[in-house]
Amino acid sequence: MDQHTPAPAERYAAATADAACDLSDALTPAPAWTQPALEDVVETVELLTQLLAAHGPAAAHALAHMPRTLTRLRSALDLEETSASAASPRTTRPGRRGLGPGYQGLTTTPAPQARRPLGTGTPPR
Repeated sequence: MDQHTPAPAERYAAATADAACDLSDALTPAPAWTQPALEDVVETVELLTQLLAAHGPAAAHALAHMPRTLTRLRSALDLEETSASAASPRTTRPGRRGLGPGYQGLTTTPAPQARRPLGTGTPPR
């Protein structure tokens, strides 16, 4: 990776910011929220809060009120309560994961062929 290639955290943070802007554009001027969209956005805010709080004690202190705030938000939006653990699986759709840097696709090797013994005239079946 050269000095001009952004680190993975920078790429993902930029993609998240772009997605938030796209969501804002899609909901302007008349918001048309669906229940699944609300759940996804609140779960995203919860996860981002946990990630930022893990940045250090000052960040954790600044974000200490967020779990209570998000619980109140879930209640106000009539969303199902989830645990505050980042390790809890999503219930709305399966988790996603990247294929990793340098992914080149699946390669297949030919299946080994049964070889006939030397000196026999017919191939094995």
